[in-house]
Amino acid sequence: MPQDKIESYKNAQKNGQMLSFEQLSLVARLDDVHSTLKNLLDMQKQFDYIALDTERDRQQLALEAELKRTHQDIAKIKEILLIQVAQTLYIYSYFCF
Repeated sequence: MPQDKIESYKNAQKNGQMLSFEQLSLVARLDDVHSTLKNLLDMQKQFDYIALDTERDRQQLALEAELKRTHQDIAKIKEILLIQVAQTLYIYSYFCF
């Protein structure tokens, strides 16, 4: 039932008009429906903030994991280069002395 119709019942009640039990029930529940709707909208905002925070955390964890892999790759490359330098020095010392 549209809200305007319920509002018209509410105005009719204020003006002293007799309403049926169903109409009185609708008028009585209107404020409850408004407060419930307001609470649900507030909850939706909270869920939106939680979802946004969760997405930020997920992105941060992904960046940290990528950074960790990059550091591991750098460490592997450094180890390979050190081995190559050591081999080069060994070969150089073998031929020079």
